[in-house]
Amino acid sequence: VIGRVTVPATTEPFVVGEHLNIKKTKGGVKIWGLRNDFREWCGDKTEEPMAKTQLLYAQPILFFVDHIIRDELGKNAETTLTQIHYLLTLQPNGEEGVLLTNKRATSFFVDGRVVHVYWRVDGWGLGVHDIGDSNGWGDVRRVFFRA
Repeated sequence: VIGRVTVPATTEPFVVGEHLNIKKTKGGVKIWGLRNDFREWCGDKTEEPMAKTQLLYAQPILFFVDHIIRDELGKNAETTLTQIHYLLTLQPNGEEGVLLTNKRATSFFVDGRVVHVYWRVDGWGLGVHDIGDSNGWGDVRRVFFRA
């Protein structure tokens, strides 16, 4: 573990399409790209309000595959899109912070899938894939999970 961050409680449902779309979104987050897989998976998704959460982050060993990382983390592996959005609001224009901004992916396990978040010159990009659909996390340098 290389760090931790507190995500505050929410009181309203998190409507993903209203918060994570290609433009400056709620919270001022600059998003340049949502991969088709991400849009298809969560376009109409809504998450319920959640309690305050502590997230930890670590640097996985190169080329570990996602199911091995998830199995190692156990029940604490699962995070939410609400939590990801909150972290994005802390770095809306690619400022330094807990999410990587060096063209390397930051990854999260959400609803049994892997969500990758990465910064490019024009904003944040998001993609998703099923656990087991990748050869390894060669470009991932940080993974988040619940404390």
